[in-house]
Amino acid sequence: MLFLLLELFSLLLVVEKNSYQSAKFYSWSVASMGNLYEKQSELTDFFSLKETNEELVRENASLKEILIKGSSDSSIAMLSLGDPLAEKNIDIIPAKVVKGMVNHQYNLLTINVGSADSVAADMAVVGPVGVVGVIVSVSRHYAMVMPLINVDYRVSSKLKGSNYFGALRWDGRDYRYAYLDGIEQHVQVAEGDTIVTSGYGATFQEGVMVGTVASVCPGKEGVFHIVKVQMSTDFKRVSYVYVVRNNDRDERIELENENKINN
Repeated sequence: MLFLLLELFSLLLVVEKNSYQSAKFYSWSVASMGNLYEKQSELTDFFSLKETNEELVRENASLKEILIKGSSDSSIAMLSLGDPLAEKNIDIIPAKVVKGMVNHQYNLLTINVGSADSVAADMAVVGPVGVVGVIVSVSRHYAMVMPLINVDYRVSSKLKGSNYFGALRWDGRDYRYAYLDGIEQHVQVAEGDTIVTSGYGATFQEGVMVGTVASVCPGKEGVFHIVKVQMSTDFKRVSYVYVVRNNDRDERIELENENKINN
């Protein structure tokens, strides 16, 4: 019995401390437990209908504003996906979060769309007000999302306006804040500055809202700022998201890989 308990404890540590094994485990579990998660989510939604409806009303108002203005001059994530959206070769797949984690270092989210909905690994996931994360594994009807609040995840981000970019990372502490690394001290950064995706990776389009600068101070090495970012997405409240399928992604990756081989 002691041996079996130690084996189980060891397995749990492997899953908890390694994002790859964690993603694989949750991918397997979501395929078998997805319906249960969805039922739990429906029950939770029942007791928060008023708050959910208010959030949807605000989001619908923002989407209506897109149609009227025909531009993306806003901090809303959906507005920032294209300028206008019709000019981008992307598809938007709506989804619901049926299971979420915020209290671990390797957090994952489960959403109720999968390969049957043309969802695949490495697709971007955004919410009503900004970046959520990236798809890491899928089953037929569900998918696992690695959110910004996972210590293994990095997203290339930049200061809106100046275009200085770096890597946004979460330090595993407060789910509300992340840090933008690689911004040199000669760059002017101020509290309240907007942080958006740089578009340099193959996952996110340029200009998707990430958050705002909460504080900035010089780093110990005297080269880079320590830029603390308040993320626009509240991961304790996120319930509806959008998977972004970039139909030009494979072509871009193939070209970039070709260039690596040639060099």
